[in-house]
Amino acid sequence: MLKGFYAHGEFESLYAKTFVDPQTNIEVGSHQTYSGYFGLGKRYDISKKIRGSAIVLYRAEFEGDIPSMSKINLRVGFDYNTKKRTRIKASSQK
Repeated sequence: MLKGFYAHGEFESLYAKTFVDPQTNIEVGSHQTYSGYFGLGKRYDISKKIRGSAIVLYRAEFEGDIPSMSKINLRVGFDYNTKKRTRIKASSQK
């Protein structure tokens, strides 16, 4: 049941020269935010060459605030394997 699940974490630093405060619609000066994303992901096979992944992440802000962004994120992705499979020849015994 737990096969294919993994933990994921990342750190982000966002710097904006000017931005508009969504509550007052007033342009504010530079703004810097440090945040991290933490969550769980699942990998699954769609076909022999296509593999999918889905990650649910929670955004934790360490410094600064971005009120217009959601705290929960969902990322869905697909990987296409272009490598050819190599067959292992069975050694014959005499």
